[in-house]
Amino acid sequence: NMEAIIDSAVAANTKIDALNVTVVAGNDLDLRLQIEEDLANPGNHSIALFEVPNAQGGYLDLARTIVADIIQKMTAAGQSVGNGPSFLASGDQARAAGRFKDAYAAYSKAYQAAQ
Repeated sequence: NMEAIIDSAVAANTKIDALNVTVVAGNDLDLRLQIEEDLANPGNHSIALFEVPNAQGGYLDLARTIVADIIQKMTAAGQSVGNGPSFLASGDQARAAGRFKDAYAAYSKAYQAAQ
């Protein structure tokens, strides 16, 4: 019966859409955790793709969003964020001036102060 076939196809599409949402959310979380790991422990060299702005195919803007989010969440939880907001502002100034590596370094300091 054609109606049963259509209903089955709709149900299958709904499951595929739900699976796609789950995969995308998992990938987004994985990227966020990789950025947070680099912000927390940049070592001698940060991951270059995290120092490049979105307009050039990088993730600097996402790194900034993550840092601001962590500062907000820690503040809301009553935790000290130290000089985090000040380092975040310094990073924003460096980013606006096109000094992307300096911006990322400041975001890293902001993240470390807030964690």
